[in-house]
Amino acid sequence: MDPKTRKRFVAVVTRGDEVGGAQIHVRDICAEMLRKGHEVAVIVGSLGAFSDILKAEGVKVVQCNNLRRSIRLLADSHAYAELRHLLRRARPDLVILHSSKAGILGRIASHSLDVPCVFTAHGWAFTEGVAPLKRWLYAVIERAMVPLVSKIINVSKYDQNLALKAGMPAHKVVQIYNGITPDDALGAEHRGDSRCVRAIMVARFGAQKDHITLLQALNAVPTLDLDFIGEGPTLAASRAEATALGLNGRVRFLGYREDTAQCLRAADIFCL
Repeated sequence: MDPKTRKRFVAVVTRGDEVGGAQIHVRDICAEMLRKGHEVAVIVGSLGAFSDILKAEGVKVVQCNNLRRSIRLLADSHAYAELRHLLRRARPDLVILHSSKAGILGRIASHSLDVPCVFTAHGWAFTEGVAPLKRWLYAVIERAMVPLVSKIINVSKYDQNLALKAGMPAHKVVQIYNGITPDDALGAEHRGDSRCVRAIMVARFGAQKDHITLLQALNAVPTLDLDFIGEGPTLAASRAEATALGLNGRVRFLGYREDTAQCLRAADIFCL
């Protein structure tokens, strides 16, 4: 690549110790930018499964020690200072922000350094199901952050509509679906096994994904087996529920998988 067209990008995401939709999104974008000859680094709040994946892709990983998902004012002030220092040292052409905490602190830090940034919302904190007072507060905070960002990217029409209803200006809000590779789009495979229908759920184990309800539904359908792909904080509770319902012989917890596309093609039903 011509040095005149090479750009330096820094992505920021809160969790580096787990793999979810936001992390896969960051991985795919960073890997593609590297292939195109740009300089890429990712700042994470914690190290682990996701940071290992990035390193395997050749992406530089930098830890912001105080960046955590939970809201703690003192720790968050330290995280802001540390993040601002890291961005100033990296001198990026563009900062790409993911997840709520990284999105808030990253927008303030980028603006203070006069560096353009974009924020990708992988589900808004003021979505349906959140307590009304919290929904109102989160929406107020997000509206206040709008002047500090060049664009707000939504990965679904639902999130796009939520942003607009919350009062974010239409010229700042865009919708871009997550992409897949052509190989991932191949049709289903013939499993050669008609004894039982197999369902699959690919999702981070978190409260909002509600794996427990799916397990309870499975208990009422004896001809259905189920695979879970993913990891996260509610994995242990889901395993315990499967045991309590007597489903251990019908449910497989496969963890994080590199061959998710193949697992999907081998299943009959996708659940989310």
